[in-house]
Amino acid sequence: MESFYKYVGELEENVAELIKNTHNEALELFNITDSLDNESVAEQVRFHVDNIISSGIFPEKYGNIEDAAVALGVLFGQTLCDYYGWKWMSLGQKKDTASVFVVSPENYFCHPPMYYIQRIINGKNLGEDGRNHNNIIENFKRFSDVDSQPNEKKYFPLI
Repeated sequence: MESFYKYVGELEENVAELIKNTHNEALELFNITDSLDNESVAEQVRFHVDNIISSGIFPEKYGNIEDAAVALGVLFGQTLCDYYGWKWMSLGQKKDTASVFVVSPENYFCHPPMYYIQRIINGKNLGEDGRNHNNIIENFKRFSDVDSQPNEKKYFPLI
């Protein structure tokens, strides 16, 4: 099966370490509880995204709203990994311009969690109604068995 992306690779060690550290720090800074109950973590990520959208307030440690969105994206991505067996990978047209994604267990689909959360927080996750949607929980549930209906290409992006 052909890949949607020309470059598919494992994360470089320093990027994998950065994701791990960002995840652990975000759990603490956003006061995420029940970190072993991943559906609860997804619900708390959704709550914090809604709170940032409505108030503009996020932990001071993050220099700006984009950094907070990245941290929440790491939390969401790691939750997909922990709960559904997804994995972090580097995908793109070339190695030096590749982005960080989580990839479904059978490699049929991928999701850019940091970009996705940034879109929601920035009001650009538009639905058919033209409104911004925080559909984190819906996607969390939808991603549970996506490999049961593969696309024509591997690593097909889901947003």
